[in-house]
Amino acid sequence: MAGSFGSVQDYFDTLEARFQADKADGVDAVIQWNVAGDKGGDWHVLVKDSAFTLHTGSHAEPSVAIAISDENWLKLINGQLNGPMA
Repeated sequence: MAGSFGSVQDYFDTLEARFQADKADGVDAVIQWNVAGDKGGDWHVLVKDSAFTLHTGSHAEPSVAIAISDENWLKLINGQLNGPMA
């Protein structure tokens, strides 16, 4: 997952291009990100039978929700912070 993202928004702007549909066959999930801070925001992804849709804002009933600061999310996605430490 580590990459070279200059901002939290860069990560979400490129998320669909990095989605691997062949690995999501039979998946039905809503993944929610709540990234706190001035450079954060709320996003959610709907994954259903290999289809991917990214939305801004919160979902009423996500399957999983990730809450993290913008600073830590940027470190995490760039490989500078491991998940358990986040």
